[in-house]
Amino acid sequence: MKAWGAEVTTLCAADGIDQVASLGADRIIDYQAEGASEELRSLAGFDVILDNVPKSSVTYPDAGRLLKSWKCSKYVSVVTPLLSNTDAYGVLGGSVAALGELALRGLQSSREGKCYRWALFVPNGQALATVAGLVDRGQIKPVVDTVFDFEQMPLAYEHVRSGHLRGKTVVNVAKCR
Repeated sequence: MKAWGAEVTTLCAADGIDQVASLGADRIIDYQAEGASEELRSLAGFDVILDNVPKSSVTYPDAGRLLKSWKCSKYVSVVTPLLSNTDAYGVLGGSVAALGELALRGLQSSREGKCYRWALFVPNGQALATVAGLVDRGQIKPVVDTVFDFEQMPLAYEHVRSGHLRGKTVVNVAKCR
């Protein structure tokens, strides 16, 4: 979002502050620090909140209070309940439960002129070309945490499952040919 001129406020642990600062965040809040919630509430009036933490302790109703009212502000989560609901209730039941949650969050947010959305990845060549252009121009910086060879796939999986990564985990398949 910074690449498109947004003022960016982000939350991270203390040990990630330098890395996040190097990526261009305008404000960085250590979510583990005492008073972090109060500091975040003092900044309330966000246009967009992007939630990309699978096990976040922040729920939509809490984060939704930080959005501007009646300005089409958006809460976007890359974490949908679709997979966990499908695991728990099967395909049909899980889909119905996930859609019910989306509808509920949509109704909750629309009462104040806000929007609740899930961000789902759909491969798109034009979008990837746009991202590649941003990288080439130095407007965004890809961050790689660890690179594993294909033969190390179980280690890569465990690494991702451990959480608190500082970038993407890459599996090199080039050596498999």
